[in-house]
Formats: sequence, C-alpha cells, structure tokens
Amino acid sequence: MGTAKARVVATLLLGMIIGAIAAGVSFGQSSEGEARIGVLRLPDGGNQVALQLREADGGWGEPLVPDLGVQAADAEPGKWLYSSAIAVQRRAEPMRLGMLSIRSGPFAELGRLTEHGAELAVRHVNAAGGVWGLPVELVIEDTGHDAGAAAAHARRLATEEGVHAIVGPLTSSGLQAVGESAAPELGVPVVSPSASSPAITFLDDDDYAFRTIISDSVQAEVLARLAMEEGYDKVAVVYRDDLWGRHLHAHFIAAYEGEATSAALAPDRESYADEVAEVAAGGAPVLVFITAPRDTIAVLRSAVPSGAFETYLFEHSNRRIDVYETFPEALENAEGIAYVGRHVTEAEGRWEADYQAAFGAEEPLSPWARETYDAAISLMLAAEHAGSADGTRIRNSLRAVGGPPGIRFPASSSGVAGALAAIRAGREIDLDGEATALDWGPNGDVLAGHMEYWRFRDGEIATVREFELRFEPEAAPPE
Repeated sequence: MGTAKARVVATLLLGMIIGAIAAGVSFGQSSEGEARIGVLRLPDGGNQVALQLREADGGWGEPLVPDLGVQAADAEPGKWLYSSAIAVQRRAEPMRLGMLSIRSGPFAELGRLTEHGAELAVRHVNAAGGVWGLPVELVIEDTGHDAGAAAAHARRLATEEGVHAIVGPLTSSGLQAVGESAAPELGVPVVSPSASSPAITFLDDDDYAFRTIISDSVQAEVLARLAMEEGYDKVAVVYRDDLWGRHLHAHFIAAYEGEATSAALAPDRESYADEVAEVAAGGAPVLVFITAPRDTIAVLRSAVPSGAFETYLFEHSNRRIDVYETFPEALENAEGIAYVGRHVTEAEGRWEADYQAAFGAEEPLSPWARETYDAAISLMLAAEHAGSADGTRIRNSLRAVGGPPGIRFPASSSGVAGALAAIRAGREIDLDGEATALDWGPNGDVLAGHMEYWRFRDGEIATVREFELRFEPEAAPPE
C-alpha cells in the first residue's frame, strides 16, 4: 500500500472509530463488543468507509455507512477527515426487565405460575438474539398483596437493579400506586397483565401504565348484557368493597337496564348473612356476584340455605369448580361470564406447546400467563424498536410495536424472532399478542378481547358461547 493511500485509510479508520465511540459502541475482546471498519475503493480513486458490528450469532451485521465518510483521491496529505457519528442499537449493558410479582401470602403459587409467562417471553427473545444484541435479564420482586410494597419495589427495581421497564404489578391497587407515583417519577413504563379495575383507565400516570388484560368495565357490561338476555329484569347484587369491586359494580349498574338492589361486602369475612338478607328483601330471583371466590363461597353459605334466590350469576373470577362444589345442586346450570385470554390460535402461534416444552406438560397455566407473556414481549420489542434504554422512548414505542400499521407477527417463538428481525431491518411491525391484539388506546387499555358465557353443568364448567369484542376507549368513568 502506498504512503498516501495508507494515510487516507488510517485517517478514515480513526474517524470511524471516533464516530462509533460517540454513538455508544463498546469495543472489547469478546465477540459481543467487536467491530471492524470496511473501506470501499471508489471508481474515482477515493475511499468510502463503513462500520460493521459483530452480531450475537458471531457473524457480521450490515455495513453502517456514515453521512460523511468519503475521502477523495486527491485529498490533501496529512489532513484529518472524520466521519459523521452513526446511530447504532448496540449497547455495552443488556436490557434488564423487571417484574412485580406475588411470591408471598395466599396467592404465592398463582404468582409463581404467572411468572412463567415472563420467563417464556425472555427465552423467546434471547433465542432470537436478545435486545440491543444482548440477552435480556429478568429481575423479579415480591410485592405480596400490598400496593405500598408494589410502589416501593418499583422504585428499587429502577434505582438499584437498573431495570428499563417493568411487567406488573399483578393487582389493580398495586398498578394504581405504581402508575401514579413511581413510574412517572422514574420514567419507567409498566405493563400489568392482570390489573383489570376500570379505575386504571383514568390514572394520572403520564401514559406510563399499560395493561394486557381488558378492563373490567367491559366485563361488567357483558355481565349486564347476559342478565338482560336471560330476561332478568330484577336482580340482587353483592360486590367486594374495594377498588376492583366498586368500579366493576358501578359499570354493571350503568349498563343494566333493570332494577337492582346492591350490598357492598367488606373483603375476606367468614359470613355475610346480614348483606344477603339485605339484598334478598328486594325480592329479586337472581343474585349477581361481583366478588372474589373466597367471598363468593361465604355468601353462598348464607344465600343457598335461605332459599331466597332461584339462580345465580357470576363474573369472571368465579369461573372455578371449587365455587360450584360448595353447593352443586343449587348451582347446577348457574351462569357466568369470563374474559378469555386467547387471541392467536394454537395452529398459528403454538404458544401453549412452547409453554409445555419450557415448564412441563403437567404444570398448570396461570389465568394470566398469556397476558404476562404479552406484557413482557411488548416491552422488549418496544426497547428494540426504540433503540434506547431510555424509559420514555420505550414507552413511546409500545403502541408502535403492538398496533397497525405494520407487518403482522403472531405470539410464538418464530413470531417473536420474525418481529425482532423486522425491527432491526427498520420495518414497522404489528404484534398480535397471545391474549389480545395489543391494540392500545390512549389510556393504555387494549381495545379488543375475547369473552365467553359459561355454565356450571354436571360437575364441570361448560362454555356456552365465545365471542370477540372491539370497543372504543372510555372517555370518563361512570357516575
């Protein structure tokens, strides 16, 4: 190589390296940090430089060509030329994904199973090269059933564990606490798989709180619709006196066109005889339950022996065989509604097969495993789309990866790999989650979901009808 040409290449190499450093590329001895400079001889005798980064699979990525990176053949000897900086998505540190789960108290086993959804999502992403070219790390914190603990642990995850986004919390009260304080203050987006209270829609969260489960406002309207379709023009209602129960009850009353007598239930009591007597006095033949299963069973112990009601109507959380087994004869053919977390078909996505391969065919599914998977996948794809560890930029990319327009990808290992490849190629994507379509409205609510009517029958729970709903964002809470 001639002296003049050597000087040209040397100056360009140095300029490219300086530009790469400015763009955040780390150079080291491991394959995760390697880069090289390419020099293309041009027809006029000049040189064009490009930067290449080592990919996670050991190969080299596409050449990254700067806006300023050409030196003419007749350039003045000894004069430095620096390339422009190149924006790249490689990072020296991996994405850290937090999860606020429940690992203590009576719901600890349910929390453990729910975590499987996030674990499977991380496996799928890491098998496809990770985020920013590095494997994602999952960090899980136990909040118990305490909203204050959820906010405290969200802060710890962000400030001490360095997470870039958070799956959870699992409770509505927890998401309210995190969404209105920790998430906006820290600039960290949170996506809950199970916080279904209608109150979440109207959080003062600066758009940092999302969820992958439909709002209970929709479930309440479907429950009211079922009551009217069955011809129940007069009902009694018992509802759990907490954030979840009060708002679900308000939406039911707003949607129901008949006469209703209601009683609030203080949570987790052993008996509700007084409340049952209160609503029974109205003479309604149907008792509607907006309650947690433990409260439901306690109410039934008073309601069934009293003989005050001809039948019973249940919301989503009471779709359980242990509820039926409390009084099987009285509950035979009793009906309910449920949210069905299933959007992508098994033939298309093979999500359940992936789940069983990861955790064993005998491991039960949490009611929110699919929603948790969707929450985790959405945050990781948003981080890749944002090309940044900045929580605000990740938040801003959530709707871009979850909704149209874009190339559609189903929730599965192959779908996630395809989605990541498309993002890296600069293409827009539309991820269809395993539980919902992940089309988020302005308040962070998904705007479509599957519902079902079900019935207790012969010791089992039978699906009567399943259907998909699409709905408009709520503008204001009910009075």
